Amino acid sequence: MTLTRQRAFMERFMIRWQDLDPLTVERAIKLLIRRLHPTAQGIDGAGGDGGRDIRWDSAEGLVIFEAKSYPTRLLKSAKRKIEGSLTEAAAHGPVRWVLVIPLDPTPAEESWFDDLRAKFPGIALEWRGRDWLDGHFAEHADLRRYVEGSDYDLLQRARELDHERAALANGATDLVARVNALVHGRARELSPFWRVDITTDGDGTTLRYSARVPGAATLDPVVFTPRFTFPAGDPEAEVTMRQLRRAFDYGAGATVSGRYIERFDIQASEQARQLFAMEDMTESGHLKFGEAENNEGLPLPISLTVVAPDGIVVASIDIILTKRTEGLRGIRLSGTDPSGVMIVTHVIDHVGEDGFRAGQFDFAFEEAVGRYPYAVQPAMDFVLAMKPGNQLLAHLGPARIGYADIGDDWMATVRPVARLVVALDKLQRYYGEPFPIPDGLTVRDGAELEIASQLVADETVQWLDHTVTVEVRADHLEDFLASEPILRESGHLKMGYPSLTFSCGDRSFDVGPIESWANVRLVNRPELEAAVGTGVNPVARWRCVEGEHIYIKRIRSIEPD
Repeated sequence: MTLTRQRAFMERFMIRWQDLDPLTVERAIKLLIRRLHPTAQGIDGAGGDGGRDIRWDSAEGLVIFEAKSYPTRLLKSAKRKIEGSLTEAAAHGPVRWVLVIPLDPTPAEESWFDDLRAKFPGIALEWRGRDWLDGHFAEHADLRRYVEGSDYDLLQRARELDHERAALANGATDLVARVNALVHGRARELSPFWRVDITTDGDGTTLRYSARVPGAATLDPVVFTPRFTFPAGDPEAEVTMRQLRRAFDYGAGATVSGRYIERFDIQASEQARQLFAMEDMTESGHLKFGEAENNEGLPLPISLTVVAPDGIVVASIDIILTKRTEGLRGIRLSGTDPSGVMIVTHVIDHVGEDGFRAGQFDFAFEEAVGRYPYAVQPAMDFVLAMKPGNQLLAHLGPARIGYADIGDDWMATVRPVARLVVALDKLQRYYGEPFPIPDGLTVRDGAELEIASQLVADETVQWLDHTVTVEVRADHLEDFLASEPILRESGHLKMGYPSLTFSCGDRSFDVGPIESWANVRLVNRPELEAAVGTGVNPVARWRCVEGEHIYIKRIRSIEPD
């Protein structure tokens, strides 16, 4: 092989970072950085590295390297981890911070990284991605061998033995030739009735069987019976068993790990047995049951209604059903509300030719972050209406097709999010300022926004905390301690504030002047007495008496701009 062909071979077969062990990748990146900068020092992260995978005291100042193994597009969770590492690193005062990752940024990721630069203006931020790593690993064959393991050795041997085609040295050309030879050639010779299609992805190789000729199941029948073993006390085994029951009963999909498969019994002709043979199934493999899907007549609109015990309808929402599967026991219908945030699955059991009997409803929710509150507010109102004791009805036009009694645990985890969205929608409508739901809101943020929405509606609201604090000027401290009993001991405390502002991401809502009142007692008088004559402005703290709360109300309405 000529030197030119050798170089072309190495350039074509670039490192497949997405197939490598993440810990090995990060370790190899650190080794490369220390090789490029011999005085750099790695930080053992066993007790937390403080955002410093590697520190290098360069001539220009401290440089911190952050090694990440993410080979695919950055999700929000990955971005949060990267920004968290940068925040910790910034505390050490670096002049430069370098993210080293086997991924070249998209324009959107580049924009996100530019935003990080704006948040940390005193630090030079750099992104060294896949092209940078590929180039340096090409110059350091031992590091490439370290991350690729046996794959690297096999390719090297193939090149040395002049078997470039077997190693796909000519890229897609050789790949297509080999697939055609194996799948469309030899595999077709195994059975004149059945065919197999092969697909590969990050999870492995999938074999999909189908009939080559009409009536194949009659001409060359195949009876395929897996035998499962589910150990007692294995939580994953219990989950898998439930999936299988749902698959057989209602036609849902299911995946069974190879470690639960005892064996496969196949009754078929010799040719079909070779094509369908499963004797080599190992614990690293799995068996996947596809959905028994029949969407004839879909999409189909239905309505869901929440009815109180007295028969009053308290909420309703339209759902568009887009998928139907069927099993031995009944059918499974699924769809979404118009916003797409609420996913509804309705499982209905057969009762012969007379129709269906009461079924089961399952709800799942897409993330509300990034959506406008007004768009998802109908779904959130529906969630809040599903209180224990109410009943859920499903109708197809005038005909009722299912119902369920709403239990105590229904929507328990979703209700805080629903209350936040409804409150934010009310505030945005009041102030005339729509914006998407920001990321990072907490349960406390949701509770405060709910209070803000009640205040702009001129309601009296119970505050979240039970403590009132006021800073006392040092020159008024003695007068304060000698003041009315409510100030120096306990009683009914009433106070006014010129404004009250609630935050929501990078936005805020000012509800204007408010007054608050509560039955309280002063809890830090000794601390205040000790501050007399020190010139310090101490903070007086009152706490609600047992069983009491702090109440707040707007003093006057504020017209929106």
